Amino acid sequence: MNKGRPAVQAIVLPSAIGQGTVNAYLVLGRVPTLVDAGSGTAAARSALRTALQAADLRPEDVGRIVVTHTHADHCGGVAQVAAVSGAQVTAHATALAILADWPRACRSRAELFRRAAMAGAVPSDLLGGAVDWIARSADFGTSLGQDVRRIAGSDHVRIGSDLWQVIHTPGHTREHQCLYHASSGALLCGDALSRGGSPTPWLEPRKPDGSRPGTLSALVASWRGLGRLTVQVAWPGHGPAIRAHRMLIAHHLVDARALIAAARSALIAGGATVWEAIASTQSDITERNLPSALSRTVAALDWLVARGEAHRSNVDGVVRYAIAHPKAGRKAR
Repeated sequence: MNKGRPAVQAIVLPSAIGQGTVNAYLVLGRVPTLVDAGSGTAAARSALRTALQAADLRPEDVGRIVVTHTHADHCGGVAQVAAVSGAQVTAHATALAILADWPRACRSRAELFRRAAMAGAVPSDLLGGAVDWIARSADFGTSLGQDVRRIAGSDHVRIGSDLWQVIHTPGHTREHQCLYHASSGALLCGDALSRGGSPTPWLEPRKPDGSRPGTLSALVASWRGLGRLTVQVAWPGHGPAIRAHRMLIAHHLVDARALIAAARSALIAGGATVWEAIASTQSDITERNLPSALSRTVAALDWLVARGEAHRSNVDGVVRYAIAHPKAGRKAR
């Protein structure tokens, strides 16, 4: 299975969002390809240039950039590399508008969070700073001034010298995609899998039909789909390579069940708003971790509503939840 594995080189870059690092990947071959490009900060650009020089390449030599998802620490630098190289950029269709007008996309995300937080009765002293923190993503990237090749799940894209299967893996974000080289068992998995804790099912806007997206349901389905693949090595968006991806997926599923159980327990105990559900399980909420906490809690509550375990209502602009029956005990399956 390992014979003929593509030449994948991890490039560890400073993250623009908080502490830590983020991974981009250089795949060598006829068309030198970057999978993600880090953020658009000066530090990330310098680290990327240094890594390319170590491979006897310049940013100008990059022929293609494939975007796994549109979070600033992964895609903020795409437009800058594409501008100097003329590289073809490839992304999921739902990422195109985000990449084309990055400031507007960041404002929209901040506004989505603001409205969700207000509907969830989040205290105002936390809300303003959290919204500002999300809006700051606009500082870590620029709009892409060229056409983007759109791809969808089950398509194939040339990376380096090989064809890789594109696998749409929504849940962390709606446009998230992984790349799979079946003959070698190599998987470029972005943030679909993470050693540092389960990926967050981030808030998403309503669907065109007005319904709420089931972000946690989508994420669970994506994990299960990845678990059916034969993978020898998975290259994640953060941290070292993953060698036992099914074991990690099993841990993610356990975390999802715990998240759902915590939301269920909060409702049984009388918690009615998103903020009450958050506060019942977390005592260290800050402006920085509030967006993730709110996204996870909304995702878990929506899971319960979708399965008839809870009811959702809107009272004077505040969304309230109630348990459908006190002995609700279904688990994620």
